[in-house]
Amino acid sequence: MFRALLLAVWYDLPDMKLDEALDDCSSFRRFCGFSGTGTVTAQLKAKAITVKAGMLVDATIIASASEEDSDARWVKH
Repeated sequence: MFRALLLAVWYDLPDMKLDEALDDCSSFRRFCGFSGTGTVTAQLKAKAITVKAGMLVDATIIASASEEDSDARWVKH
């Protein structure tokens, strides 16, 4: 993981872009010591384990640009 963080710093990659780069670039995976054969996925399938994907959503409430904005007024309640 340390090597992946080095790649992120050297190539100025945010987390999502680092993830994509590791998926796409075999030299990045080799540098980090990750297997390109998918053995983890094969082991999970052999044991009938399913991995579900999720999504992180930022639900931060921000101030309305205008006090007269009727659409944003409900947040104050």
